[in-house]
Amino acid sequence: MRLFKSRIVHKINFGKGRTIKELMYKNLFRKTIKVWVETTGDSIYSKISIDDRVVSKIQCVLQEEGILLIGDITPFIKKSYRCKGYGSLMMDELFKYAYENEINKIVGNLSLVDSDHKERLKAFYEKNGFRVIEYELPTEGHYGEIIKIM
Repeated sequence: MRLFKSRIVHKINFGKGRTIKELMYKNLFRKTIKVWVETTGDSIYSKISIDDRVVSKIQCVLQEEGILLIGDITPFIKKSYRCKGYGSLMMDELFKYAYENEINKIVGNLSLVDSDHKERLKAFYEKNGFRVIEYELPTEGHYGEIIKIM
C-alpha cells in the first residue's frame, strides 16, 4: 500500500536568506502533509505540518564548514503521528538541504532525557542512514552520538 499519492514542490523566497521548501502530500486519509526547511542565520529547521498545523520539527545548527548538528527533534503533538514515516520525511528534506548546500556531515548527541525510548531512536537514526554510537558511560548528559556522512 502506498501512503502518498502525489508530490508537489514549491520554493518560496522570503528574502534575507530565509527560504521555505514545501513538499505537499495528499495521503489516503485526505490530510495535507507539508514538509519544508526553514533557515535563519546558522539555524536550520526541518518542519512537518498536517492540515496546516505544525506537528513536529528537527532543529539544527550549522557548525563549522560542511557540518550540521541536530540539536533536537520536537516530539509529535499526537502519539498517533508516531511510526507513520513523518520523521523520515523531515529527515529526507534535511538531507536534500544538506546536499544542495554542500553539507557533508550531519551529527548529533543522544541525550539522557531521551533514554526512555533509546531503541526507537536508534532504529529511527539507523533507518535514516546514521551510525549510532552508544557510550559505555554517559558523558555530559549524553549517552551517545549519531553521525551521517553525506
